[in-house]
Amino acid sequence: MGESGMKAIFFHVELGDYIEDAGEFHRNLYEMFGDGAVILEKLIAKELFRRLGLPYSEKNNFDFKRCVNEGKKLFTAIQKELYPK
Repeated sequence: MGESGMKAIFFHVELGDYIEDAGEFHRNLYEMFGDGAVILEKLIAKELFRRLGLPYSEKNNFDFKRCVNEGKKLFTAIQKELYPK
């Protein structure tokens, strides 16, 4: 998809509005791209995990909201392990 494709999506979707609600992000992408939204979500999830330094493995029943929440949990657990209070 590349940088320009992502910029086109972000032009239409303000990601800051969806930080806490990946489900709403999915609904908006689906409104714009129909079934193609899942492909975009997989690319976004893969890039998110890469940027956070997390291992990414695609599952058969991909669910964007679940994937993002799992990423949050994993990232938080790693941060707590690396930087205990």
